[in-house]
Amino acid sequence: MYIILLVFAAAVTALLCLLMRSYRAVAACALAGSLAVFVFALFTVAVWFGLLPGGYSALKFDGFGAVILTLIATVQLFAVAAGIPYLKAELEEGTITLSQVRWYGALIPLFVISMAVAVSANGLGLMWIALEATTLATTMLVAFYTKGGSLEAAWKYILVCSAGIAIGLIGILLLYYAVYLAGNGADVASVTWTGLLASAKTLPPAVVKLAFVFIFIGFGTKVGIVPMHTWLPDAHGRTPSPVSGMLSGVLLSVALLIIYRAKLVVDAVLGSSAWSDNFFIFFGALSVVVPVCFMIRQKNYKRLLAYSSIEHMGFAVFALGFGPAGVVFALIQIIGHALLKSALFFGTGNILLAYKSTKFEKVSAVARNLPRLAVLFTLALLMLLAVPPSPLFFSELGIFSLGFASHPYVSAIVLLALVIAAGSFFMNFMPMLFASHEHAQPLHQDKERWNAVHTVIAAALTLAAGFGIALLIGPGGQMISRIISIN
Repeated sequence: MYIILLVFAAAVTALLCLLMRSYRAVAACALAGSLAVFVFALFTVAVWFGLLPGGYSALKFDGFGAVILTLIATVQLFAVAAGIPYLKAELEEGTITLSQVRWYGALIPLFVISMAVAVSANGLGLMWIALEATTLATTMLVAFYTKGGSLEAAWKYILVCSAGIAIGLIGILLLYYAVYLAGNGADVASVTWTGLLASAKTLPPAVVKLAFVFIFIGFGTKVGIVPMHTWLPDAHGRTPSPVSGMLSGVLLSVALLIIYRAKLVVDAVLGSSAWSDNFFIFFGALSVVVPVCFMIRQKNYKRLLAYSSIEHMGFAVFALGFGPAGVVFALIQIIGHALLKSALFFGTGNILLAYKSTKFEKVSAVARNLPRLAVLFTLALLMLLAVPPSPLFFSELGIFSLGFASHPYVSAIVLLALVIAAGSFFMNFMPMLFASHEHAQPLHQDKERWNAVHTVIAAALTLAAGFGIALLIGPGGQMISRIISIN
């Protein structure tokens, strides 16, 4: 099975990176391993579509999961490629050591393994273990620089997320208990996502509803749903920029997928989605409005992007409360966010290398000093703000069409929050990119050279724009609808 080969390739890559004795060898090993992971992930998705033979009962490949697995494979490849010049520059400057680079090269594939297994695991126990593994792998990446701020962010990250995962475990145990009460206590195979859906009519509604509440709150911590979001700005602001791109681009979506699967189970048990929809609409709207309040006066560009991630994932959660059509638009939102937000985080790496600061007040005239990056970064910003042909334009248009039809007042508040968020982006990023201040010049005036970071951002923009155009002319929307309809 290709997912097994994916895990094997990533595990071998992690081991080899630890054994390498030069930066070039670590980089080559990491890139080769990420390419292998990318290929095996595509093969896995092809099996799900029926294009290749194969299958394994311990895995679950629904449409949502297939898309998230594809995004994991794509973003991790981009992150590894973008990390090669970024880490090389930091190594040459003495910011990090070769030992840290080796551990970085080992932790990235372990992070990818845990996300891939969490997405594809059919058994709830294996899924929970994999999701906890994402926390363990990324905690060391958050603490990568071993400085006070990084260690503090890592401590907050593991404390908050582990507490959330523990709460989610209670929800999973309640689902096991629900299966036991239904008379299937000896049937371990029934405690899977497919088994729960198949036996939904026999499960006690009260227990399943309680289980969903624990799962929503617990795994909502990993998504960054307000008020369980407190770890996210610190963690994303302190990690190496390629890792920030992976955390924001795909990890949040992995946890959201698990919550969505729990929603399908409780909806099947209750025979209606009305009860769970209320959770998604309320907490989704809250997760859009609250981070905007912090974005307005934000002084750190990586933290601003982190708060924007909370807002974007909140908007996807909000969309999931509007039935099957909302699921389609939520998935479009997730795809656009994964490509564009990761591209922006990759770009911040080059800015940080040049200016040695993540503060807006210490960065200016990026367009003059890093013209190639400034063009790509500006395009990514505009597309993140839903300027066509961004896929986010179509997701926002669709979500608000559904929202104003059923919850006009809540939707109006969410729309106002998005407008304020867009204003905060222009207010903070435009001066950084195009204004010039003597006290905010780069420390290195070397002429900008095209490197892997530029290539990765250009590739992400091309994919996002291509997807947006496909949505505009029709095939993209039909494809997403078909993917969602198959479980």
